[in-house]
Amino acid sequence: MSTILLVDDEVEVLDLYSDLLESMGHDVLRASDGMQALEVVRRRHPDLVVTDRMMPRMNGVELCSALAQVRELRGLPIIMHSSSGNPHAPGVVAFLPKSGDLERFEEVVTRTLDTTRRRSKPSRFPSVGLQQFQAVRLLLRHPDGGSRGQLGCALGLEAGAGRGLHRGRGSASQLGAR
Repeated sequence: MSTILLVDDEVEVLDLYSDLLESMGHDVLRASDGMQALEVVRRRHPDLVVTDRMMPRMNGVELCSALAQVRELRGLPIIMHSSSGNPHAPGVVAFLPKSGDLERFEEVVTRTLDTTRRRSKPSRFPSVGLQQFQAVRLLLRHPDGGSRGQLGCALGLEAGAGRGLHRGRGSASQLGAR
């Protein structure tokens, strides 16, 4: 399914979360602090980071800040878990108390990955420049010789008399659509 990086200095927590995520079908990477996590992220490009807040060398907030400074990593979703409260670090999309239940952890991970996939999924209708509509413009000629028509309106394009198609906000009645 997805590759998830777990970052925590407590081996028991890493083991528990690793087992749960692997049972969900995810590939799990592990790091014991923020410095090691940064190296892993750069090498392996995980889909999600789940990090503790309090760790030696580089804590979770510092890790989030470091990831936010790298342009290619800014969109990487981060879930932070901690027993010391929510620090509101950059890139953190969800916060879980460390004493929380595993069902809640599983739910937040699944929801975060689903949301991330929806955002990164390419649109079915790619954005195109107006010059690419030249061929379409010929097909949109209205019987009276103008370039008005329902298809132009459906494409979000306006037709002005003698000006061809252009982007606009006119209603169907304003555009002469029937």
